[in-house]
Amino acid sequence: MLWSCVFDIKLQRFIIVLADVASPFGEFLLQHAESFVDLLKTFTTRLVAVRTKLKIGQQIGRNGSVGIDLVAMCVNDILCNGAQPYSFSSYYACGKWQQQLADEVASGVYEGAQQADSSFISAHTAALPLLYEPQVYDLAGFALGIAERAGILPRVEDIQPRDVLIGLPSSGVHSNGFSLVHAVLKRVGLGLTDKAPFSERTLGEELLVPTKIYVKALAPLLNQPNHGIKALAHITGDGLTENIPRVLRKDLAVRLDANNFQLPPVFAWLAAAGNITPEELQRTYNCGLGLILVVNPAQVNTVMQHLRYAERASIVGEVIARKDAKKPQVQLQHFEESLTRSQRQLKSPRRRVAVLISGTGSNLLALVKATRDSAQAVHADIVLVISNKADVLGLERAKQAGIPSLVISHRDFGTREDYDAELTRHLEAARVDLICLAGFMRVLSVPFVRHWRGRLVNIHPSLLPKFPGLHVQRQALEAGETESGCTVHFVDEGVDTGAIIVQAEVPILKGDDVDTLTQRIHQAEYWAYPRALALLASGAVSLPPESKPVSKKN
Repeated sequence: MLWSCVFDIKLQRFIIVLADVASPFGEFLLQHAESFVDLLKTFTTRLVAVRTKLKIGQQIGRNGSVGIDLVAMCVNDILCNGAQPYSFSSYYACGKWQQQLADEVASGVYEGAQQADSSFISAHTAALPLLYEPQVYDLAGFALGIAERAGILPRVEDIQPRDVLIGLPSSGVHSNGFSLVHAVLKRVGLGLTDKAPFSERTLGEELLVPTKIYVKALAPLLNQPNHGIKALAHITGDGLTENIPRVLRKDLAVRLDANNFQLPPVFAWLAAAGNITPEELQRTYNCGLGLILVVNPAQVNTVMQHLRYAERASIVGEVIARKDAKKPQVQLQHFEESLTRSQRQLKSPRRRVAVLISGTGSNLLALVKATRDSAQAVHADIVLVISNKADVLGLERAKQAGIPSLVISHRDFGTREDYDAELTRHLEAARVDLICLAGFMRVLSVPFVRHWRGRLVNIHPSLLPKFPGLHVQRQALEAGETESGCTVHFVDEGVDTGAIIVQAEVPILKGDDVDTLTQRIHQAEYWAYPRALALLASGAVSLPPESKPVSKKN
């Protein structure tokens, strides 16, 4: 459990907000707090979940990221008080001093402080052989935050029915529920170096994915006047069902829709392998939502413009009146269906994807990151990159990602059909299931398109059917449009006429030119293309004979 404490120290503008994570270090934290402000007092508590996550790093000899978790558990709670993290200090205790290990752990703490835009003040260390085994260490952290008096959250009395819940995705298990994780591993006889049943990495690598730090995503919003955010709920221990009520009055409840956020496959696997009920899963884990915002309906569009693409935020529910005090304050709809879909997907082979490029490969990079982030649940792997041009940045990006790549120049072939036949030969040799065109500046032949029908998709920088073809941003500006965006669509024999899978809108702002609008659309593309690939790879979207995409709920 974490404590977040707000203190009025009689400053005219600011108050101090604190959060801490501690194991046996209460005295240290009290002394550290007093060094900041004489009137300041803090509370310390034991956080078992962080310690059980430490064990994973210690067991597999990978200790470089646990410091990020330490910082995250402090600063995310500070953020929920409407405060900006200001400084961070850590305490490292071990059974036997090992400089290399201490440096490795410290690197994670430094990285976490940077992610939190927080100054790292000091790292206190101690070797305690009477308390710890030689290879064992423990961590404590202390964070200080500053907030304007008028910006303190939560504003519990302001929360009303019909307020909107916006969810920010988690990066995985985060730092809670690891005792249950260890029990599940023991139950199924798997070790941390075994391949994870839900990704291409090991279980240890997946479970050590650091807790997401939300400071840089939300601090700019919280600094704006009239941002409309009434409360933030950090989903830690006790999961969804216990954390959200902490920002609600007893006369209110929330209704969440599990169809509106992604359940990471690690939770689907834990539930199946550990025979964990949906209710226990909800009260133990974040289930894919690391942070939930309670937002005034009038400001929802503004908040979503900031968070939708950059942070993959989604509207996940609403506040409702609680008419029966005996009923729970969190109503989670469609969770069992979502869990069943995720578990079914784990039993199917991952789809093999090829990406065709002609340039920088920025969308290729977005697809690579998404397919390698198990929390995004893109049930696919990029197995081949093909470019029709040599020496482009996209090829270097494929090399850095360890993805096989080919250069097949169209200039070496007499006809379009001959070139496309060579593409097909290599794609089939790689056993490719799906093809993503990502800035591939070639018009594909009819035989190629028909051969790969329903398995060939493209992304276009406009809201089709408006502005197909080239120079679309200029066309949108000249037409006086108020919004633009991007479209992921199936490829057919026409030019940008295929059935639409996903669209993402962006506003056209006063003073925009082609460059500024293009950059804004790029951010939408990096969200839309992975989203479309996830739908295709899961079978949720397919192309039937009538050429309209069909969404499968189950």
